[in-house]
Amino acid sequence: KSAELTDLGSGQCRARVAMHHRDGFDVVAELEGPCGDPVGLKLVAQAAVEGVRKAVGGNESTVSLEGVAIKPAYKGEITVFVAVWASFLGQRRQLLGFSPAADDHNRAAALAVLSACNRFLSVG
Repeated sequence: KSAELTDLGSGQCRARVAMHHRDGFDVVAELEGPCGDPVGLKLVAQAAVEGVRKAVGGNESTVSLEGVAIKPAYKGEITVFVAVWASFLGQRRQLLGFSPAADDHNRAAALAVLSACNRFLSVG
């Protein structure tokens, strides 16, 4: 639904990610931490990971963020890439996701997390 990064001053930001689960409920996750590139983008991705945890009823061992990168991809289009670790039904896997950034890098970071997790965790 949405991904926002709000500057709180003094080098701190709040990342807020709102998602709609396919079972009909909404999930909202908020985290505070350092601002700036690329740490602000990582904060948004981490908030998306927290939202996924809430959606599946998990904890830090269920899903964790490995890293975030923003790079040119196909035809030079700026794209956000994420790597996450996820555990489900006795399996632990590293998952990769990406999303074209267009004009909204924060939304792309959240969508990249969902791209990585959806099939494996069945949250999409």
